[in-house]
Amino acid sequence: MSDTATVDRLQKDVSAVKTDISALTSQISDVMDSLAGSARKQARKGYKQARATAEDVLGDFSERGSAMMDAAQDAP
Repeated sequence: MSDTATVDRLQKDVSAVKTDISALTSQISDVMDSLAGSARKQARKGYKQARATAEDVLGDFSERGSAMMDAAQDAP
């Protein structure tokens, strides 16, 4: 194989590797975007659950506090 043929083959190989790297970069970017979207969804879901739980707890405390105030007022 001549030097020119070797150089041409190396250039084609380098070009193929660049194309492969570009495709992999695109795929990795897509996966990262998908993971970020999933993480945001999970974070929102966790926030909503935590907020609902906190509201339930505050409601329970409010009811207990009112009941205790009523009991204190009714005490002789």
